[in-house]
Amino acid sequence: MLPSRYSIDYEAVLSDARGAHGSQNISLVLKERLPSVWRDRYMTTISHEANLVRFRHHTFDYICDVYSQLELAGSVPFDQTIADRVIGVLGHIIQGTAKS
Repeated sequence: MLPSRYSIDYEAVLSDARGAHGSQNISLVLKERLPSVWRDRYMTTISHEANLVRFRHHTFDYICDVYSQLELAGSVPFDQTIADRVIGVLGHIIQGTAKS
């Protein structure tokens, strides 16, 4: 089990979303709220400068820390202990559109 400082209480996030918006399109509410939940939790767990980017690939949005761009730009010194990483992914599968 992860220490609480690294975990997210998704039941609480879902409950808050339902409380604020009833049962109207909960997926849209979560799509709106989860990125900030992920960002806020991620930022409390790192000690380096973050370079958070969001991009879309097909029907999925990816939120990543692309630290290597900061290194390439010379904004921060190269650090072998810090790697680019995915922070969260949101999206949905559309039947019949699977691509390789």
